[in-house]
Amino acid sequence: MHIFCAYRFNFLLLIKRCPHCNSMGREDAVRETEACLEGEGYVVSHGEGCFDLIARKRLSVAVKVLSNVDSFTLAEASDLLTLSGFIGTVPVVVGERANRYRLEESVMYRRHGIPAMSPDTFSEFARGAPPMVSARRGGYSAHADPGRIASAMRERGLSPAGLAAVAGLSLKTVYKCLKSGAVDAATLEAMEAALGCRIGADSGGRLQGPDAGPEPRTTLKRIVSGHLDRMGLRHSFLSRSPFNLVMEGGRVLVSVVSGDRTRLAASAEMLRDIGNSFGLTPFYITPTPGDGCVAGIPAVGLRELPSMGSRRELEDALDARRA
Repeated sequence: MHIFCAYRFNFLLLIKRCPHCNSMGREDAVRETEACLEGEGYVVSHGEGCFDLIARKRLSVAVKVLSNVDSFTLAEASDLLTLSGFIGTVPVVVGERANRYRLEESVMYRRHGIPAMSPDTFSEFARGAPPMVSARRGGYSAHADPGRIASAMRERGLSPAGLAAVAGLSLKTVYKCLKSGAVDAATLEAMEAALGCRIGADSGGRLQGPDAGPEPRTTLKRIVSGHLDRMGLRHSFLSRSPFNLVMEGGRVLVSVVSGDRTRLAASAEMLRDIGNSFGLTPFYITPTPGDGCVAGIPAVGLRELPSMGSRRELEDALDARRA
């Protein structure tokens, strides 16, 4: 049994392959997303498992690509929220359609609390232009920036009553928007037409803080969890992710448990490539001490953990074994 861990790097984007569409469609979707990201100046590397690409820029995003966004499960959402919370990414589901309709452009939907959007809308999102309109049951909602509205009103010499008259809205609606910014899509469009400028605010893609993952269910995970608690590493276990453990101390680390040495050796080249591109430092925790390195990656034996009293001691051990 092995545990793979990796230090945090600042910006990460994970694009998950779609298990619900055919191979050609999946590959095409990943290639198109990769081309979009590279065109916007993201640094992109290939991965495997539940993500095909990782990319970094100013924006840090975690993306799952699906043909049908309604195939996104609650368990997958929980893991993506947990992982994104720890590593500081914005999770996004990208797909062409839902069960009963195609996703409209410039509209943000939600699946299990995670923003979902079409490929074209995601392209705009990657360029720094998030959708201003959110889909909700029974229609669409939007969010206006009260500060932008007030500024535009001053520039045009409009009072709330004057804006209401020009936009064809009630005075109550204008006051509500000036107070909270909460409007429906039609109201937002009418106000922007009356003011002659954009007043929409980001529809809210960023999530705050990590979601709680499941408790450790195996003896190995419980032992590791105890050592991480003692070393002051906040952590959470994942059930449907290539990273079944994510932890945070001075840095964020992600881990995967596997007893398959062939799999670990096969992943080593990919991990080194990611490390070279993003400053990621991977390491393994093995059931037995004395490995030193596994496939060129620093390793710490599970039995060595009790002697480590802090995160710093763990990091020092890895530094000493790094090739």
